[in-house]
Amino acid sequence: MNEELIKRIFEISNQRLIEEAIELQKTLFSKISFGENIENVESIGGVDISYSNDEGYCSIVILAEKGKEIIQVVNAKRKVKFPYIPGLLFFREFPVFFSAFRKLKKIPEILMFDGHGLTHPRMMGIATMAGIVLDIPTIGCAKSPLYGDYKEPEEKKFSSSPIKNSDVVVGYVLRSKPRCKPIFISSGYRISPQSALNITLKFITDYRLPLPTYYAHKYSNFFRNE
Repeated sequence: MNEELIKRIFEISNQRLIEEAIELQKTLFSKISFGENIENVESIGGVDISYSNDEGYCSIVILAEKGKEIIQVVNAKRKVKFPYIPGLLFFREFPVFFSAFRKLKKIPEILMFDGHGLTHPRMMGIATMAGIVLDIPTIGCAKSPLYGDYKEPEEKKFSSSPIKNSDVVVGYVLRSKPRCKPIFISSGYRISPQSALNITLKFITDYRLPLPTYYAHKYSNFFRNE
């Protein structure tokens, strides 16, 4: 975990330093790592953030791969200061995410974010940047596309097609339910695109979202409504 980098991110977020945010993404580009093949993990954490006015509500739900049972849930609430700007979502969401992350009793082997990883104009989605900052393998699992070239997968469940960023495969479009809008799986940090897809497939059930982000989404909404 890079404490100095975290301090800088909070400064950028709290002071709404948009140009500095873009420059930091460019600086961190050299830290990108997505070559590791990871096929089996004991635990995975799903991350989702919901909003009410200027308040962000983050839930992290840790699941065991075997049995898919929930091991731990942590929540955090924090005032959001950075504006909503496509491509800079990390700076809006990291402070409240980090507040929840610090509550974890045990760090999961992988974090799956409701957002993008390398499928980003500067290859610096929230999953990638959080992975770099925390030095944890991460996966992006988004409900809509942001950046990259792809073809629509077939309508049947589990069909997929690659997403390319500058002709490099960085993720996959996945049909998690028949005749349903696909989801967008991408490498975040320290994991290959194929491994990101394979691990996601292990957590696909009857829902559109894989279980880690499905539960995180439910818990963040429950937490906000309380």
